[in-house]
Amino acid sequence: MSAEVATGSSDHPADVAVVGGGVVGCAVARLLALAGASVVLLERNGDVGAGTSKANTAILHTGFDAVRGSVESRLVARGYELLRRYAPTVGVSIEETGAVLVAWDDQQAASLDSLHSKAIANGYIHAEVIDAATTRGLEPHLGPGVVGGMIVPGEHLIDPWSTPLAFAREAIAD
Repeated sequence: MSAEVATGSSDHPADVAVVGGGVVGCAVARLLALAGASVVLLERNGDVGAGTSKANTAILHTGFDAVRGSVESRLVARGYELLRRYAPTVGVSIEETGAVLVAWDDQQAASLDSLHSKAIANGYIHAEVIDAATTRGLEPHLGPGVVGGMIVPGEHLIDPWSTPLAFAREAIAD
């Protein structure tokens, strides 16, 4: 098993070239290297995770709002479980913060019921629609006009810079 981050040329041919050193490219390189492939990771920027991956929301998402049965729904749920288990093993910071969705008008409040139903359909039973007072109690610095909210306890924040770096490190470890 071996991998390297390409620096312009190599005298050693690789079994696989992975194009892009973002979180997905680094994860793919890691999995291929762990499976025994010789991998070269091609990245146009100066470091892994230097493109879109470093500018993401840093949310490890439960997938509560995905379309039930969709590819997105399956992949988000699987990625959520994998990253929750993986991050602590390699020192990637992860924090269970939960999320609060805030409704500012009656139309948004009505959509919370639909989102909650979608969460239940996706097997995520921990989301809960809450009233305006409860929402303000959770976030007292919200401005006036809060109509209601929904809590999603399982949402996490994950370090978006360290994750691709951890994947890349494991890809080149052997």
